[in-house]
Amino acid sequence: MSDMPPQFSPVVDSFGAENPGWPKVVGIISIVWASLGLLCGVCGMGSLLFMSALTKPAEEQMGPMPDIMKPNGIQIGMGALGFIPAIILLIAGIMTVRRTRLGANLHIAYGAIGILLGLASTAYMIYHQLQVQAWAQQNSSDKWAAQAGSPRAWLGPIFGIIFGLAWPAFCLAWFGLIKRNADMGSNEVSI
Repeated sequence: MSDMPPQFSPVVDSFGAENPGWPKVVGIISIVWASLGLLCGVCGMGSLLFMSALTKPAEEQMGPMPDIMKPNGIQIGMGALGFIPAIILLIAGIMTVRRTRLGANLHIAYGAIGILLGLASTAYMIYHQLQVQAWAQQNSSDKWAAQAGSPRAWLGPIFGIIFGLAWPAFCLAWFGLIKRNADMGSNEVSI
């Protein structure tokens, strides 16, 4: 007899084959990415909704913020819609960690919705930034115009393109093309 603890074997399905390891990794990344998306969404919506309180110190120094630079209904609506793909991704990640086929299907839905909303919101960010820059050129004497013409203003659309489209595109390619018929281990959803 040995004092060694028993060795545990990898999870095996009913046919004796080892379950693939990729669903768990992709699921965990999706859960983390969705959690970050929800956190950033809450912070972003909070900053849009409380913009007047956040800009009060700057308005005391530079005068009232021009209307073109204040959040509008489209920006608030896009921010609210951004919660939809994050919630879908969170559920998809959980279902993928559980190795259910629903996880793969939800990742495909997340990818399609995420890319559409990502492209729409990035296009609107670019459109709005061009409007703000046109206003800044016409009102160059305004203290707020210097803020509007800053190259840092383009960081939002750039990060929107990179971070907003990378994971949805990966999910569409991975679950829609590469692992389309892959066995994830279980087809049942248990709650």
